[in-house]
Amino acid sequence: SKSSIGSIGSGSSVPHHSTHRSPRSNPQPIDLQRKAYAEEEINTSTSYSQRDMIAVVQNRVSGITEDECYTALSTTHWNIESAVRYLKVEQLFRLGVASRSSCKCVLETLNWNFDRASSVILDRARKAKVKNKSPP
Repeated sequence: SKSSIGSIGSGSSVPHHSTHRSPRSNPQPIDLQRKAYAEEEINTSTSYSQRDMIAVVQNRVSGITEDECYTALSTTHWNIESAVRYLKVEQLFRLGVASRSSCKCVLETLNWNFDRASSVILDRARKAKVKNKSPP
């Protein structure tokens, strides 16, 4: 009986969990990991506050106000990914050189990369303008 207590107390038979590391091909700094997990939890849960959800959307779409985030979220039934996509379409459309449907199509094609999509839309508009100005 004494020997079994002694072996448990020594910790030799108890696995040491603090050294366990999950395999990651590309480790990230802890702050980035926490942010990614927080965004994932917010995306999949309705228990987070509107303010938290607005902050996530505002972090993912440049130059957007809290009011615009609120409007986008309420329009999309508080679905963060849909709100982000809605705002990107609206931002691209506000450039005034393409229809909403064209903006959405370009964004979908480019995996919702706003910078690339805006470049494509503006290049198309420039080419169309040059083509229309060429002599008959």
